[in-house]
Amino acid sequence: MEAYLEDHFVVIKFICDAANHLEVSSQPKILACMLYHQYVALQKKFEEKIEKFLVGATCLYLSAKIEEEPLKIRDLVNVCYRTHHSKNEPLEIGKMYWNLRDSITTCELMLLRLFNFKTSFETPLKYLVHFMKLIHHWCNRCILNKANVYQICFNIMNDLSYLPLVCHYSPELLAASVIYTAFQVLALEVPRDINSKEWFEIFCPGTIEENLQSISYEILLLYEFDRIAYSREI
Repeated sequence: MEAYLEDHFVVIKFICDAANHLEVSSQPKILACMLYHQYVALQKKFEEKIEKFLVGATCLYLSAKIEEEPLKIRDLVNVCYRTHHSKNEPLEIGKMYWNLRDSITTCELMLLRLFNFKTSFETPLKYLVHFMKLIHHWCNRCILNKANVYQICFNIMNDLSYLPLVCHYSPELLAASVIYTAFQVLALEVPRDINSKEWFEIFCPGTIEENLQSISYEILLLYEFDRIAYSREI
């Protein structure tokens, strides 16, 4: 996992920063990161690797279309250029602009072929919202509100975008793992139901706690990597 983050952490950060500047909502932003991880997993099908930041920009462009929040390609090119080259002057309409624009449209077609034109992807976000609504009625609401559980869960969900877990686990299991991680960090418990079942056994039938612990460990490794990377910059 550390080797993967060494190679791709900066690209995911680039996608998230560009999405924030473009005021893209959470769903297409998370989907853009998912598409990038899918590309990394499948890129061996290409004889030559595509430049990583070009793929990141194209994933954002494609995800916005899929989620019906289409971006103007001119805005995408300008924002992605400034995000990646923050010390440079703003990009002017000229040869470089048109080259970047053409590169994104060409890369989009290549990604669609790589994904076999499958553009229907489920993100863990909607499962997280649904699960948290159920837990809200299940637990002590005052404790949940006081501990700021909801915000912490959504923060972890956004951070989950940096990891390739979407390529290996179902979206509902990832959503449950985000909640599990938040409750473990806050030392909170969800009471069992009347049949003595754990909440995750009800939300994700067949899931055992070891599954959630394994994913939670990988999520926490991300924060350790980020802490070490930040200390290096200082």
